[in-house]
Amino acid sequence: MDARVDIAEEPPKRFCPGLSEKYRFFLSLLVVVLCVIAIVLAIVFMIWPKDPNSDCKNLYSFEKCQFNYRHHYIYCDYESKLTTKEHGIEFYVKSPEKFEKTCPVGTPARARVENRIIKEYKDFAQIECNNEEEVNLKRPDFPTPICDKLKTLGIHHYIYCDYESKLTTKEHGIEFYVKSPEKFEKTCPVGTPARARVENRIIKEYKDFAQIECNNEEEVNLKRPDFPTPICDKLKTLGMYESLIY
Repeated sequence: MDARVDIAEEPPKRFCPGLSEKYRFFLSLLVVVLCVIAIVLAIVFMIWPKDPNSDCKNLYSFEKCQFNYRHHYIYCDYESKLTTKEHGIEFYVKSPEKFEKTCPVGTPARARVENRIIKEYKDFAQIECNNEEEVNLKRPDFPTPICDKLKTLGIHHYIYCDYESKLTTKEHGIEFYVKSPEKFEKTCPVGTPARARVENRIIKEYKDFAQIECNNEEEVNLKRPDFPTPICDKLKTLGMYESLIY
């Protein structure tokens, strides 16, 4: 005996069954429109003419060397030095030939590069100049070469001092400052143990303070070899120099 069972076909699943036909239509239309926009943008991006000088930024660096603080080593990828036409600011490139070919002198691309380098130099030097000023407030015998360079670029700085009278230690000739020389000489006369303790403490403080600034100078000099290291040079002449850069 044949047994036939009619099985109703399962209706096809509908897109977003919880929505009405009207909303499903608009949702489908939105998906299609978004896909079309994405395709058009991709085509425009592929055929858009590329600026032939857009790769200039990958060919130069404001800093010559970088110091890896985690692994304690120095790496220098940009060895060749060039200078900007205005102000003569140094910057560094991997290949002078490739840089000159990609960013020729006189082109808008080269002008943009050099303007950006000058701005980076001013921003970077301003930070170091601020450090110099803070140090110079405490130690007026410490020079401010970066601030002096910024002054030539039209940026001026002013320093205010509280201790006007300058004296020097017998050993090394380290400068220190007092408000009243007469009162200081009366309290700590030359040749007394008290004066010796004061001057020894001044020499130690000078060495510790100068060593910190020297380390900062060396880190900056690694990035910008045109930045001088006067405090390190002074420590070398005093036999107090200890380099922490390897």
